[in-house]
Amino acid sequence: RTALDDWESLLYVVCWLATFGIRSEDRRSLDENLSISLWDTNEVDAAKAKRGHMDDSRVFEDDIANKFQPHYKLLKGLAIGLHRRLFLHPGCEGARFGLATDEEIPLLDSEDTGSLPKTDPLVERSKHVNAIVTNLVDFLYFKQ
Repeated sequence: RTALDDWESLLYVVCWLATFGIRSEDRRSLDENLSISLWDTNEVDAAKAKRGHMDDSRVFEDDIANKFQPHYKLLKGLAIGLHRRLFLHPGCEGARFGLATDEEIPLLDSEDTGSLPKTDPLVERSKHVNAIVTNLVDFLYFKQ
C-alpha cells in the first residue's frame, strides 16, 4: 500500500457517497442502473470497472461525476480534482499531453493512439508519488 492507494480510496468514497447518498433520506438504490454500481461486484470485476472509469477523464466525468446527486455538487469538483491529480499526472502515460492544471485534455481518435507505446499509467505514476501527493495536498488546501 502506498500513499496513492489511500488517496485513490478517498476518491472512491467521495464518488460512492455523492452518488448513493450520505444521509439515509438521500439514499439512492444500489439497484439503479449506474456505472458506479459495478464497483460493488466481485473484486476482479470491480477492479476492471474502476480501471475503466479512472483511465479516461471523459469517462470518469460522464459515467461517474455527472451521476452525483444534485445536492452534492460541491463533491463533484472535489472528485474531478482528485481524479485529475491522481490519474493524469504529466509524468505518467495516462497524461500524455502534459496536463499540469485543470486545462482541457485533448481527445485522440482511435487511429491516433494505435502507434503509441502501451504503458500502464498506474505503474508509471509510482515513479511520481511525491509530486502527485504534493499536488493533491496543494489542491485540498487551495494552493492551486
